[in-house]
Amino acid sequence: MKKQILIGLLGLAVVAPALAVSVCAKNELVTVVLDPSIGGNSYTYSNTTGSWQTVFSYGTVTGISACLTTGGSYGVANQNIDAVGGETLGGNCWCKMTHPMASAWVFRSSGGDCASLCPNRCGDYVQSRADFRSGLFGSVAP
Repeated sequence: MKKQILIGLLGLAVVAPALAVSVCAKNELVTVVLDPSIGGNSYTYSNTTGSWQTVFSYGTVTGISACLTTGGSYGVANQNIDAVGGETLGGNCWCKMTHPMASAWVFRSSGGDCASLCPNRCGDYVQSRADFRSGLFGSVAP
């Protein structure tokens, strides 16, 4: 009986390290891969809060939208936009990623009823358009 226990413990000692995963992160560093070539699976949005959420195979990206008077070029980031999200007074739709990292504001479109369309447009384009994701993901500051 002792021989069986000893063999079992020895076997566990050999197998246990193979089952364990050790991750070391200096200064609580987290690595997140945001690949613009990977499309999203679904998205949701809220006109009430001006927020959007896009689900990818690697996780969920969340963000905010703002309807501002400042215009821009489609998919191009602007580091100088001063908005908190949820603004509805302008006619130009801007999108910003807030999780897992913060991006700059990226211009989506102008015209139409921005307040009722912008959060939907942000979530949709983050899900379906690689060129828009490139502007958003590429504007994350290191």
